[in-house]
Amino acid sequence: MGVAIMGAVMARGMTTQIAALGSKMGTGGDPVFQQLVDDPNAFLQPAIRDTVPPELVVAFQTMLANSLHSVFVVGTVVSVLGLLSVALMPSAGLTKPQESETFR
Repeated sequence: MGVAIMGAVMARGMTTQIAALGSKMGTGGDPVFQQLVDDPNAFLQPAIRDTVPPELVVAFQTMLANSLHSVFVVGTVVSVLGLLSVALMPSAGLTKPQESETFR
């Protein structure tokens, strides 16, 4: 469940930033931009990455970094909340079960 939540945080961040980038750079109708939006893994292919303008490559790298930052912030907050909840739990000693409570 945690992976799904963090994936949703990252996808939401990327979607918002892609829309802002498309309107800012005026590349909404550009087929190369649309290919990168549809398949961001295309950046892993050197042949495709070489055809992309450098400012677009930097913009996509920045979007990915910002989205990953959000994911790590959410993960850190959840981890701290988990540690606090464990630290604030009352400690109860383990007791030996009574003879009548044991399973036979």
